[in-house]
Amino acid sequence: MNVYYKKLNYVLTQKERIELLHSINDDLELMNENHLLEKMADYILFSPDAKRITKKTKYNFYSEKQFKKRLDKELLIENININNSRNNSEVDDENGFDEIIDFLIRKGQNHKKQIKQKIFPKDFYDNEIGEYLCAYQKTIIDYQEKLKILKNYNFSKNKNELKDLLIQYGLNIKNFSGSNIKTYIQLQKCIGKHIKFMRDDMLQLKDKIKGTIYFKDVLPDDGKVNYDMFNFTNQKHIMALLKYPNVPLTHEVGALVWDLNNLIKECKFNEDDLEILKLYRYDDLTLEDIAKKVGNTHKKYVLEKLQKIANRIIKKYCEHYQDWLYLNYLRGNYKKCSKCSEIKLIQYFRKNNNTKDKLSSWCKKCENLSKNT
Repeated sequence: MNVYYKKLNYVLTQKERIELLHSINDDLELMNENHLLEKMADYILFSPDAKRITKKTKYNFYSEKQFKKRLDKELLIENININNSRNNSEVDDENGFDEIIDFLIRKGQNHKKQIKQKIFPKDFYDNEIGEYLCAYQKTIIDYQEKLKILKNYNFSKNKNELKDLLIQYGLNIKNFSGSNIKTYIQLQKCIGKHIKFMRDDMLQLKDKIKGTIYFKDVLPDDGKVNYDMFNFTNQKHIMALLKYPNVPLTHEVGALVWDLNNLIKECKFNEDDLEILKLYRYDDLTLEDIAKKVGNTHKKYVLEKLQKIANRIIKKYCEHYQDWLYLNYLRGNYKKCSKCSEIKLIQYFRKNNNTKDKLSSWCKKCENLSKNT
């Protein structure tokens, strides 16, 4: 192989390199064929006078209007320089591209594009929003008329009128001068912004009242409650379920109430929380009455207490759900607590670099109980 490389001369042209390879071809029979062919191809293709193989291509994307304008321009250039037409195979010296490809953008609706609200003429006759849109449109027309007057009117003779307009639109009049062109431009921009804000308000009004999706026929509701949609991680759902203290299991909501009662037992609430729960669930009292019973004048105190109770129930439910999920569907890592002897997920143990598994021997619950005692 080294003998072969010594025979190659890298100063030669492409034609001379091919002749050299023909002359040393007899000595190359014992070499690896694939490796040899690769080296021979590199030696020929990368000669100093070799032409570049890769093409530099430019892609242009035009709309119908832009494409027609470009086509007319090219026809005009061809008529002027009819004897100097460019060869497509040559490199484009002006732009540095071997090839230029023009694309015509297809006109059509993009269904993935976000639907935006629009104001149509028929909206001004709508029973719900027509009156408001007409009021907005009238104000916009007034602004547009003022803008026309501002462009054509000579305010240098009537400086007070221009000054009143500046005050009306909240512009600075400290350096006011009737002949200052910046004052006119500032006022025109301000009126233009007011027109834009009014149009944005019209779109928001229609979007708020009418929406962007309209149903031809709304199906009537059967009036039945679908308890399958109940969510134990929703605070409002828990608060509503607390109003069902004793329901038999044969009832649709019976199983949910049974699960809720078990979660309440596991939460181990203090006496104050249990008293509020009793008044709220079994005595069916209002928040004001419960506040009076527990010796507090504000119903907000009772509401916050009930929300905290609901959040604790949700937290306990999430713990059960997590255990069920890792046991039945996902693979989880477990550890036995040396205090309570319960096998729990490692998420329930704090990190401890001093142990072998880098986890505490007690679970978080046992550690919290020991700290409190």
